[in-house]
Amino acid sequence: PPPWALPVACVGTIPAFWLTQRLTASKVWRGAVAAGWMGMCLSLPTYLPPRTQETMMSSVFAFIVPLKGFQMLLSPPENLPKAALPSVWAWLKQFAFNAFPVSEVPPGKRPPLSKIATSTITTVIAAALKYYAHPIMYQVMYTLATRDVKPVAPLTILFTLETMRGTWSQDLQCAAVQVLSGGRYALQPFNDWVILSTSVGEIWGTRYNKLISSLLRDTVYGPCKRAGLSGSSSLLASFAMSGVLHMYVARVVFQKGEGQTMSFFLLHAAAILGERSLSNRFPKIAAKVPAIVKAALVTCFMWASLPLYGGLFVEAMPKMLIEPTFKADWADAASAWVTSRL
Repeated sequence: PPPWALPVACVGTIPAFWLTQRLTASKVWRGAVAAGWMGMCLSLPTYLPPRTQETMMSSVFAFIVPLKGFQMLLSPPENLPKAALPSVWAWLKQFAFNAFPVSEVPPGKRPPLSKIATSTITTVIAAALKYYAHPIMYQVMYTLATRDVKPVAPLTILFTLETMRGTWSQDLQCAAVQVLSGGRYALQPFNDWVILSTSVGEIWGTRYNKLISSLLRDTVYGPCKRAGLSGSSSLLASFAMSGVLHMYVARVVFQKGEGQTMSFFLLHAAAILGERSLSNRFPKIAAKVPAIVKAALVTCFMWASLPLYGGLFVEAMPKMLIEPTFKADWADAASAWVTSRL
């Protein structure tokens, strides 16, 4: 297919699914149309070259855009009007939020100017650190990945840190939205200091990849709860869907690893349910454990389990590495110093 086929199919999801909603009230027909459209979208990235960042992002969008359409057709969000069929503008706003999640801050919760200034300064500093650290991390990982014997453990740890840090450009976008709107609007960040998580549930619920987290909350968790399932069952369904998404990415990008990918997400779902059970049974003990100990245990669990899915990325290095926007002698010297000690 031509390069423009997938973007057209993704954008076309909105009018196609909205028109289907207008033409039939049957959930069977709606589901059939959505399944057929999603199948078409999922087939397009399979023609792209494997083990590239472009293929990975294309496969993600090929899955999540029609998934959102599925939800809009079969279990619309509660904030849509119930008296009449939602307009195409209402559909556009739902899809646009998942692409660029800007939301209005309630008047009573808007930060004062002093807090906006402090938040902006810290965000810009964090963005600068990420910007200048990236070429060092890239060169270190590239050097390790091109050794005759690839050191898996150091690369896995570095890959985890790179995944958790988020991007400097997204940090600046968050700061810009807050400053330009005077605190009236906020852009949801991609990550929120994942390394500070004191539970596995905190990682997936509020800190890591908040875009996909909110999408799964809207498209899977919410509909399951509205259908009468328990919170635990809805959580398992959400992680299973996340597993299916990442299985598809593994097949398209790496052409293997589907089973271990699903195992990774089901393991983390089980860990969250286990955390909740222990906290409910031993609340006093859980409250006395220092936050730094909890964060260390969670980080160790992440590093121990990450090879199930992240190992596919480590194996595909250096091809899957994202090149930095600039190169400098000082970055090369710093990366050489770090690499010599690994």
